[in-house]
Amino acid sequence: MSTPDTADELTRTPPTLDDYLHLRTTSGLSPKSPAQGAGALTGSWCWSVVRRDGRAVAMGRVIGDGGWYFHVADMATLPEDQGRGLGRRVLADLIAQIEAAAPEGAYVTLLADEPGRRLYESAGFVETAPESLGMRLAPSARGHTRPPPLVVGEKHATTPGAAMSNHTIVIPTPDLAAATAFSRVAWGAEPHTPRRPTTSASTSTARRSASTRTASGTR
Repeated sequence: MSTPDTADELTRTPPTLDDYLHLRTTSGLSPKSPAQGAGALTGSWCWSVVRRDGRAVAMGRVIGDGGWYFHVADMATLPEDQGRGLGRRVLADLIAQIEAAAPEGAYVTLLADEPGRRLYESAGFVETAPESLGMRLAPSARGHTRPPPLVVGEKHATTPGAAMSNHTIVIPTPDLAAATAFSRVAWGAEPHTPRRPTTSASTSTARRSASTRTASGTR
Protein backbone atom coordinates (compact mmCIF):
# COMPACT_ATOMS: atom_id res chain seq x y z
CA MET A 1 0.00 0.00 0.00
CA SER A 2 1.36 3.42 -0.93
CA THR A 3 1.70 6.04 1.77
CA PRO A 4 -0.53 9.13 1.70
CA ASP A 5 0.83 12.22 0.02
CA THR A 6 2.24 14.72 2.50
CA ALA A 7 0.07 17.35 0.82
CA ASP A 8 -3.08 15.44 1.76
CA GLU A 9 -5.12 17.24 4.42
CA LEU A 10 -7.82 15.51 6.48
CA THR A 11 -10.67 17.93 7.13
CA ARG A 12 -14.14 17.75 8.68
CA THR A 13 -15.99 20.08 6.36
CA PRO A 14 -18.18 18.92 3.45
CA PRO A 15 -16.70 18.84 -0.07
CA THR A 16 -17.99 21.20 -2.70
CA LEU A 17 -21.04 20.02 -4.60
CA ASP A 18 -18.95 19.43 -7.73
CA ASP A 19 -16.37 17.40 -5.80
CA TYR A 20 -19.09 15.37 -4.10
CA LEU A 21 -20.83 14.44 -7.34
CA HIS A 22 -17.51 13.75 -9.08
CA LEU A 23 -16.20 11.53 -6.26
CA ARG A 24 -19.35 9.43 -6.24
CA THR A 25 -19.42 8.75 -9.96
CA THR A 26 -15.68 8.20 -10.49
CA SER A 27 -15.35 5.88 -7.47
CA GLY A 28 -18.12 3.59 -8.72
CA LEU A 29 -21.03 4.79 -6.59
CA SER A 30 -24.34 5.60 -8.26
CA PRO A 31 -24.55 9.11 -9.75
CA LYS A 32 -26.71 11.68 -7.99
CA SER A 33 -28.36 14.88 -9.14
CA PRO A 34 -27.27 18.31 -7.89
CA ALA A 35 -30.45 18.51 -5.80
CA GLN A 36 -29.66 15.18 -4.15
CA GLY A 37 -26.07 16.21 -3.58
CA ALA A 38 -27.07 19.50 -2.00
CA GLY A 39 -29.20 17.64 0.52
CA ALA A 40 -26.32 15.34 1.41
CA LEU A 41 -23.98 18.28 2.01
CA THR A 42 -26.32 20.06 4.41
CA GLY A 43 -28.12 17.13 6.02
CA SER A 44 -25.25 15.01 7.32
CA TRP A 45 -24.25 14.63 10.95
CA CYS A 46 -20.52 14.84 10.22
CA TRP A 47 -17.96 14.64 7.39
CA SER A 48 -14.40 13.51 6.89
CA VAL A 49 -12.75 14.65 3.66
CA VAL A 50 -9.18 14.30 2.40
CA ARG A 51 -8.18 17.31 0.32
CA ARG A 52 -5.16 17.89 -1.87
CA ASP A 53 -4.54 21.39 -3.16
CA GLY A 54 -8.07 22.29 -2.11
CA ARG A 55 -9.68 19.44 -4.06
CA ALA A 56 -11.47 16.50 -2.40
CA VAL A 57 -9.82 13.17 -3.24
CA ALA A 58 -11.53 10.98 -0.62
CA MET A 59 -14.58 11.39 1.55
CA GLY A 60 -17.10 9.83 3.89
CA ARG A 61 -19.96 11.08 5.99
CA VAL A 62 -22.27 10.02 8.80
CA ILE A 63 -26.03 10.33 8.87
CA GLY A 64 -27.47 10.15 12.36
CA ASP A 65 -29.58 11.51 15.18
CA GLY A 66 -26.66 12.45 17.42
CA GLY A 67 -27.93 10.17 20.16
CA TRP A 68 -27.68 6.48 19.35
CA TYR A 69 -28.06 5.80 15.63
CA PHE A 70 -25.32 6.56 13.08
CA HIS A 71 -24.96 5.40 9.48
CA VAL A 72 -21.69 5.70 7.55
CA ALA A 73 -22.28 6.64 3.90
CA ASP A 74 -20.57 7.94 0.77
CA MET A 75 -17.21 6.31 1.40
CA ALA A 76 -15.43 7.21 -1.84
CA THR A 77 -11.87 7.73 -3.11
CA LEU A 78 -10.72 8.84 -6.54
CA PRO A 79 -9.58 5.80 -8.57
CA GLU A 80 -6.03 7.10 -8.96
CA ASP A 81 -5.76 7.49 -5.17
CA GLN A 82 -7.22 4.14 -4.13
CA GLY A 83 -4.93 1.75 -2.28
CA ARG A 84 -3.10 4.57 -0.48
CA GLY A 85 -4.92 4.32 2.84
CA LEU A 86 -7.12 7.37 2.35
CA GLY A 87 -10.35 5.46 2.90
CA ARG A 88 -8.96 4.02 6.12
CA ARG A 89 -8.08 7.51 7.35
CA VAL A 90 -11.56 8.77 6.52
CA LEU A 91 -13.32 5.86 8.23
CA ALA A 92 -11.16 6.09 11.35
CA ASP A 93 -11.89 9.80 11.62
CA LEU A 94 -15.64 9.30 11.23
CA ILE A 95 -15.64 6.69 14.00
CA ALA A 96 -13.56 9.00 16.18
CA GLN A 97 -16.12 11.78 15.75
CA ILE A 98 -18.92 9.44 16.77
CA GLU A 99 -17.03 8.17 19.81
CA ALA A 100 -16.19 11.71 20.90
CA ALA A 101 -19.75 13.06 20.72
CA ALA A 102 -22.23 10.20 21.09
CA PRO A 103 -23.48 8.80 24.39
CA GLU A 104 -22.38 5.28 25.29
CA GLY A 105 -24.12 2.55 23.32
CA ALA A 106 -24.11 4.14 19.86
CA TYR A 107 -25.28 1.88 17.03
CA VAL A 108 -23.12 2.40 13.94
CA THR A 109 -24.08 0.85 10.59
CA LEU A 110 -23.05 0.91 6.95
CA LEU A 111 -23.77 -0.89 3.69
CA ALA A 112 -20.64 -2.77 2.69
CA ASP A 113 -20.05 -2.91 -1.05
CA GLU A 114 -17.59 -5.58 -2.14
CA PRO A 115 -14.54 -3.29 -2.66
CA GLY A 116 -14.69 -1.95 0.89
CA ARG A 117 -15.60 -5.02 2.91
CA ARG A 118 -12.07 -5.87 4.02
CA LEU A 119 -11.58 -2.29 5.19
CA TYR A 120 -14.81 -2.30 7.19
CA GLU A 121 -14.06 -5.67 8.74
CA SER A 122 -10.60 -4.50 9.77
CA ALA A 123 -12.20 -1.49 11.46
CA GLY A 124 -14.46 -3.72 13.55
CA PHE A 125 -17.66 -3.93 11.50
CA VAL A 126 -19.45 -7.28 11.41
CA GLU A 127 -22.33 -8.66 9.37
CA THR A 128 -25.78 -8.45 10.96
CA ALA A 129 -27.19 -11.49 9.14
CA PRO A 130 -28.94 -13.75 9.91
CA GLU A 131 -30.38 -11.77 12.83
CA SER A 132 -31.24 -8.86 10.53
CA LEU A 133 -30.91 -7.95 6.87
CA GLY A 134 -30.57 -4.54 5.24
CA MET A 135 -33.58 -3.58 3.15
CA ARG A 136 -34.49 -0.67 0.91
CA LEU A 137 -37.73 0.60 -0.55
CA ALA A 138 -37.96 -0.54 -4.17
CA PRO A 139 -38.72 2.24 -6.67
CA SER A 140 -41.77 0.30 -7.88
CA ALA A 141 -43.25 0.40 -4.37
CA ARG A 142 -43.03 4.14 -3.88
CA GLY A 143 -46.35 5.89 -3.72
CA HIS A 144 -48.17 2.69 -2.75
CA THR A 145 -47.28 2.42 0.94
CA ARG A 146 -48.89 5.51 2.42
CA PRO A 147 -51.87 5.10 4.77
CA PRO A 148 -55.25 6.28 3.48
CA PRO A 149 -56.05 9.92 4.23
CA LEU A 150 -57.88 10.59 7.49
CA VAL A 151 -60.54 13.28 7.21
CA VAL A 152 -62.61 14.58 10.10
CA GLY A 153 -66.17 14.98 8.89
CA GLU A 154 -69.78 14.08 9.57
CA LYS A 155 -70.11 10.43 8.55
CA HIS A 156 -68.33 7.09 8.26
CA ALA A 157 -67.09 6.09 4.83
CA THR A 158 -65.99 2.77 6.28
CA THR A 159 -65.57 1.10 9.67
CA PRO A 160 -62.61 -0.43 11.52
CA GLY A 161 -61.75 -3.87 10.18
CA ALA A 162 -63.33 -3.26 6.77
CA ALA A 163 -61.35 -3.88 3.57
CA MET A 164 -59.26 -0.85 2.72
CA SER A 165 -59.29 0.92 -0.63
CA ASN A 166 -58.03 4.21 -2.00
CA HIS A 167 -61.08 6.21 -0.92
CA THR A 168 -61.09 8.78 1.88
CA ILE A 169 -61.95 7.69 5.39
CA VAL A 170 -64.33 10.02 7.22
CA ILE A 171 -64.62 9.98 11.00
CA PRO A 172 -67.26 11.72 13.15
CA THR A 173 -65.99 15.05 14.40
CA PRO A 174 -66.48 14.79 18.20
CA ASP A 175 -64.09 11.92 19.01
CA LEU A 176 -60.66 12.87 17.61
CA ALA A 177 -58.83 10.41 19.89
CA ALA A 178 -60.92 7.56 18.54
CA ALA A 179 -60.28 8.81 15.01
CA THR A 180 -56.54 8.58 15.61
CA ALA A 181 -56.90 5.07 17.04
CA PHE A 182 -59.04 4.05 14.06
CA SER A 183 -56.42 5.31 11.63
CA ARG A 184 -53.83 3.00 13.23
CA VAL A 185 -56.24 0.03 13.23
CA ALA A 186 -57.27 0.58 9.61
CA TRP A 187 -53.65 0.65 8.46
CA GLY A 188 -52.76 -2.49 10.42
CA ALA A 189 -50.77 -0.88 13.22
CA GLU A 190 -53.04 -2.32 15.89
CA PRO A 191 -55.49 -5.26 16.07
CA HIS A 192 -59.08 -4.10 16.11
CA THR A 193 -61.24 -4.84 19.11
CA PRO A 194 -64.89 -3.87 18.55
CA ARG A 195 -66.20 -1.35 21.07
CA ARG A 196 -69.72 -1.10 22.34
CA PRO A 197 -71.49 2.24 21.70
CA THR A 198 -71.06 4.57 24.65
CA THR A 199 -73.63 6.88 26.13
CA SER A 200 -73.09 10.59 26.39
CA ALA A 201 -72.28 10.19 30.09
CA SER A 202 -69.28 7.96 29.30
CA THR A 203 -67.93 9.90 26.32
CA SER A 204 -65.02 11.44 28.24
CA THR A 205 -64.02 8.00 29.59
CA ALA A 206 -64.04 6.57 26.04
CA ARG A 207 -61.86 9.45 24.85
CA ARG A 208 -59.31 8.87 27.60
CA SER A 209 -59.27 5.13 26.82
CA ALA A 210 -58.71 5.70 23.10
CA SER A 211 -55.95 8.21 23.81
CA THR A 212 -54.21 5.77 26.13
CA ARG A 213 -54.29 2.98 23.53
CA THR A 214 -52.96 5.28 20.84
CA ALA A 215 -50.08 6.57 22.99
CA SER A 216 -49.04 3.09 24.08
CA GLY A 217 -48.79 1.90 20.49
CA THR A 218 -46.59 4.68 19.15
CA ARG A 219 -43.20 4.11 20.72
